Amino acid sequence: MTRPDALSGAKQELLARRLRRGTAAAPRRTVPPRPAGEPPLSHAQERLWFLEQFAPGTTQLTIPIRLRLRGPLDVPALAAALDAVAAGHDALRMRFAATWDGRPRVELAEAGTLPLTVSDAPDEAAARARAEEFLAVPFDLAAGPPARALLVRLAGDDHVLVIAVHHIAADGWSADLLMREVFARYDGVAPAAPEVGYADFAAWQRGLPPSRRDLDFWRDRLAGLEPLDLPADRPRPPERTYAGAAHTFPLDAEVAAALARLGREHSATPYMTMLAAFAALLGRYAGTADVAVGSPVAGRQVPELDGVIGCFVNMLTMRVDLSGDPTFAELLERVRDVAVDAYAHQDLPFEQLVAELDLPRDVSRSPLFGVILAMQNYRGTAVEAPAGMSVADFPVDSWATRYDLELYVGDGSGGMFVYNTDLFDAATIERLAGHLRTLLERVADRPGRRLSEIDLLSPGERRLVVEDWNDTARRFPGEATLHGRIEAQAARTPDAVAVRFEGRSLTYAELSARADRVAHTLRDLGAGPGSVVAVCAERSLELLPGLLGVLRAGAAYLPVDPGYPAERVAFMLADAAPAVLLTQSTIRPSLPETAAVTLDLDDPDAWTGRPGPLPAVRPDDVAYVIYTSGSTGRPKGVANTHGGIANRLGWMQERFGLGPGDVVAQKTPLSFDVSVWELFWPLRCGASLVLATPGGHKDAAYLRKLIVTEGVTTAHFVPSMLAVFLGEEGAAGCGTLRRVICSGEELPADLALRCVTTLPGAELHNLYGPTEAAVDVSAWHCLPGTLASAARVPIGTPIANTALHVLDPAMAPVPVGVPGELFIGGAGLAQGYLNRPGLTADRFVPDPFGPPGSRLYRTGDLARRRPDGALEFLGRMDGQVKLRGLRIEPGEIEAALRALPGGQGRGRGRARGPPDRLPRPGRRRERAARRAARRAT
Repeated sequence: MTRPDALSGAKQELLARRLRRGTAAAPRRTVPPRPAGEPPLSHAQERLWFLEQFAPGTTQLTIPIRLRLRGPLDVPALAAALDAVAAGHDALRMRFAATWDGRPRVELAEAGTLPLTVSDAPDEAAARARAEEFLAVPFDLAAGPPARALLVRLAGDDHVLVIAVHHIAADGWSADLLMREVFARYDGVAPAAPEVGYADFAAWQRGLPPSRRDLDFWRDRLAGLEPLDLPADRPRPPERTYAGAAHTFPLDAEVAAALARLGREHSATPYMTMLAAFAALLGRYAGTADVAVGSPVAGRQVPELDGVIGCFVNMLTMRVDLSGDPTFAELLERVRDVAVDAYAHQDLPFEQLVAELDLPRDVSRSPLFGVILAMQNYRGTAVEAPAGMSVADFPVDSWATRYDLELYVGDGSGGMFVYNTDLFDAATIERLAGHLRTLLERVADRPGRRLSEIDLLSPGERRLVVEDWNDTARRFPGEATLHGRIEAQAARTPDAVAVRFEGRSLTYAELSARADRVAHTLRDLGAGPGSVVAVCAERSLELLPGLLGVLRAGAAYLPVDPGYPAERVAFMLADAAPAVLLTQSTIRPSLPETAAVTLDLDDPDAWTGRPGPLPAVRPDDVAYVIYTSGSTGRPKGVANTHGGIANRLGWMQERFGLGPGDVVAQKTPLSFDVSVWELFWPLRCGASLVLATPGGHKDAAYLRKLIVTEGVTTAHFVPSMLAVFLGEEGAAGCGTLRRVICSGEELPADLALRCVTTLPGAELHNLYGPTEAAVDVSAWHCLPGTLASAARVPIGTPIANTALHVLDPAMAPVPVGVPGELFIGGAGLAQGYLNRPGLTADRFVPDPFGPPGSRLYRTGDLARRRPDGALEFLGRMDGQVKLRGLRIEPGEIEAALRALPGGQGRGRGRARGPPDRLPRPGRRRERAARRAARRAT
């Protein structure tokens, strides 16, 4: 139990800085005897007392001392030594009661005792259990005393000594003092009494006015500080919890020596070197350049307090700036200055600082910081053993923590994490420790690396996240185009019903024949590969032949929702410049003027094309274009290829095995890419397609009736609509449903559980994918047994021939459990944005992990990997939101507002940069999005 190593190094550094400034050391202060009467509580004691009232019956404020004593032991002498120490230190004789108005007061006993309980145990396991039971008993501060001891006898010369001291009466330094004095008195040596008592210190501290200099420093230093939200395994409980566990890790001696040399080269103490490394790691984990770490300091401002048992420890906030991607050597210099400045203002009690800052009340976390770093020897005690005995630590498994995460390091051979088990799993902390070791090793090897260049992953981890979890190669013979398999299916089963709509139907033969007429007409009008045909129509029996005809002609279809505002429809038609516009006679009058040839799908006389060969369609030809909301105010068309969507449907058939007995409901608006698989997947494998009436996708009662009457086996819901549907009376009677597929929004775990409970005969699958990647790129089967305890539903693992990477801003893979931006690669990627080469180049970037020429799409979505490889969606990195599965960009809303008369809305109509460049999200908005994502974890 030695003093924290950082303290002496910090004092030396502070002295060196004062000398460099040419200033003399501060004049020596003394602690006078306290006035007669009842002593006050120190600032720290008052805070600890209120913490005890807030969470009574817990042991998070207990300081445990656990020692193995081997050798002949005089138990009465040990008991007398314990009592003598309590009598000599007034902090161990204090009782803490409440006044009539709920304030704490101190009662100081004249005679002190540190009660010792003696017990026998047959073996170490029993002794450990007795020790844990003893430490689990809470203190009654009003009854006192604030310390007690247990002696467990294993054999005549083998004992375990456990001492529990409430933090209100001691700190880590005091625990060291206590054992030194106990063993000295046991040997018959009475140490000199301290010059002052803790009660004298408390009265003196209370009499000191708050230092305006220190207050101003900390107020300026901590302005705008936001909580550090580390990625956790479970949501943060609404109130602070204290259950803890520990994980120790080694550090190579050569690495420790290299770090020590590095610190000396930069005039930094070992604590500062470790703080720089720890802050760099925390920044990578939390995705922030602003990291605050708590640092305990002794708080014994004058020498006469060095031998006093009591709670003196003070907490400093080390706020580290990681911005600008510095080298580690540069960061170490920043940290050195931060630490020296903090030590120069360490006299202000943490409790006073928190009160002065008037922070928002948050009972779920500690104020200012949730992570601490302390330098100390946590593995063994350095006290001198009594004559004829040996002393060693006796570890037990009971831990408590007042913080999310604590890191203790000492002599360079390793360290220990203590962590909140309500937030973190043991495996998570083990990975964290491994990444800290890796970071330290690479920093020691080359401190001139920039932080972004320090790879935290071991070769095995990198292979796992980059290669193994993206090993999705599949071959789907015949999957070259979106419509090819439908033609083959029509040839196999010409008389089978392909599509039904409101009492009418088309066989596969009829569907194919109508599609051929449309295709030949479009060919004669100049539509073919490289051209676009707009389709602005409601669901009807004529819709599907029109879409298939566009594909057979080699053109790409562009869905235009008839419900869109006229301005948006006009923009899409002008931007895409379609060769032909397919619509319906009821819709044509409302359409804007366009240069495209316009045909009505419900006009049988419109299809006059001459028979003849149709163009060959290649996998890299565009199959469809869907417009999404635009971050710059302009909607953008995403061009998806035949090969991409054919791969997606090939995977879907392999995964779900749709067959002739299946019925798929098509209810998604054509402008939403889920409609692509709803329309074409069942027709590729002989299943039946049922079209919902226009507007029916919004009516839960209608959907329930459609599923029951048509015998629907497969249906898609965005989660918000699924919640409405499950609330519909009779939803549980949809017994024909065999699979429910969700996508478009985040699927809440409670909603997923409700779905599998209400519809026990239906599998629930959660799919994810942006419009820029052929509908979906990942999938997860929601098994009932996993949902009850799930914090969130994963978006799953990549589909066939798809790669998913979670990367940091430097395009490097992040560790398991750490949030990063989700990037998509593989067969499903869109060709890009229609007529937007600048935006395409910005969002579709070179793939550093794939073959030459391959690309990744940067989604802007925040995600992380679970230990099993499944991905979790954590939110957006920008301001984009989704409403019922539809993407909405604030930029488009702002553009619409600026177009209003008078230029209402932000920006007053001024251009904010080139339209082909995505604006970089503001730091405040980005941090808010990250904060929300961390809170959700």
